Amino acid sequence: MNRISRILAVALGSVLVLSPATVAMATDDKEDKENKANSAPAAQTDAAAVIFERSATIRARLTTRGGATSFRFEYGPTTSYGQSTTVGTLAAGPPDRTVTAALEALTPGTVYHFRVIAWNKHGTSTGDDRSFTTTSAVTPPLAPPDANAGVSDDSSPTNNDMSMPSSTAAPEPQLGRSMVVAPVQGTIKVKLPDTPGYATLAAGDSVPVGTLVDTRHGTVKLTSALGAGTTQTGEFRGALFQVRQSRARRAMTDIVLRGGSFGHCRPTSHDRRDATIAASRRTSPARRLWARDRNGRFRTHGRNSVATVHGTSWVTTDTCAGTRTRVTEGAVAVRDRHRHQTVLVRAGHSYLARNAR
Repeated sequence: MNRISRILAVALGSVLVLSPATVAMATDDKEDKENKANSAPAAQTDAAAVIFERSATIRARLTTRGGATSFRFEYGPTTSYGQSTTVGTLAAGPPDRTVTAALEALTPGTVYHFRVIAWNKHGTSTGDDRSFTTTSAVTPPLAPPDANAGVSDDSSPTNNDMSMPSSTAAPEPQLGRSMVVAPVQGTIKVKLPDTPGYATLAAGDSVPVGTLVDTRHGTVKLTSALGAGTTQTGEFRGALFQVRQSRARRAMTDIVLRGGSFGHCRPTSHDRRDATIAASRRTSPARRLWARDRNGRFRTHGRNSVATVHGTSWVTTDTCAGTRTRVTEGAVAVRDRHRHQTVLVRAGHSYLARNAR
């Protein structure tokens, strides 16, 4: 046998020796995948996402193994738990999923334990125990709102006093870092930065700048710092907005409108033929914020204008036609973003900053 023949023989022999092992490895991988697909989901309890005095949002990560999976959270003051959330269901989809649950009617200043339980047709898995502590109560519960107080059903807040009960231990806002929000009436929800969901605000609490505040079903009192130990207060209702503020001394508090659907703003061929439908689409509000401040420094940001106020009651409405600022008390300086001009709007008047064409 010459040298070339010997080399070929050795190479072929190696292939013949390695081929059974390669086949075995492929078979093992296939079996592993089949076993995972036919097993219980993996469940991992994560740290609580949002914590307030009487509510919290908890979360967990589930590996569903590709099939439909059900889950619930158990929670309570001890590792015996005693309470559970309603059952949630994940349809077949991505294997790794994050799930959350909102807990209500909690006790302030209390340690709560919680864990996640997940199951499918192949079995059940339980996540590790986690715990959180609700913040201490700093304000007494709100009395039921007077039917004649607070915000009226018309287009602007009334002049009635809607102040919250005060407490010497109440949380304090920090300039450019945090604000204090307190429900006045209805349901107020907040979503903190970098958290997966909303939590219901049961009482006054401090939230960081960048928080989303949902006042579409209630009225909120917002207190922010002005520096040198002074604060300002405003009341807002009717919209979803984000709170912002820089750390500069006596910085403005910015209320930036979020949400709202503007998909209907593009007219269809039918709308172009029907002037009534077209006009209705232009003027129908996609989002509307009623507001009142008490000699503070607030700015509301719509899609097309920014309104700077001082001791004012005003309404900001975003429609397909533009952003309208209507003043019912005091005066508002409206900056038109597209025309690059500022208009002073006084009580009883309004200004429409039109959409860019």
